[in-house]
Amino acid sequence: MSELPICPMCSNTLVEVEELGEESAGGIIIPEVARQNHDQLCTIGKLVAMGPGTDLSFYRNGEAIQVKHDMLPLKVVYTRWGGTPMRLGKGKDTKNYRLLTDRDTPAVLFGEVETPRTV
Repeated sequence: MSELPICPMCSNTLVEVEELGEESAGGIIIPEVARQNHDQLCTIGKLVAMGPGTDLSFYRNGEAIQVKHDMLPLKVVYTRWGGTPMRLGKGKDTKNYRLLTDRDTPAVLFGEVETPRTV
């Protein structure tokens, strides 16, 4: 992971929003408007940074696991309207992020998961 220009403080986390591609898996072209608004609807992203007071843990195969910095990035679910949206980077390297509290990242995902549809 490259050096980020931001470091979350206290119990905050930084999640990189998953970008929506130009085509769906079935080959359907996704309009530009949908791609621009995707960061407002997406609830899956990559946890890329944590503040020193962050307390994230989960159970996997009956074992309690505490999330540590060396485990990042992790694919997580985050609250749809939580946190502060931000864009970091310059030019083509600009990416969408959400600065969240640790409570706004309620689940860790394993394996390939499609972005959930809104209901």
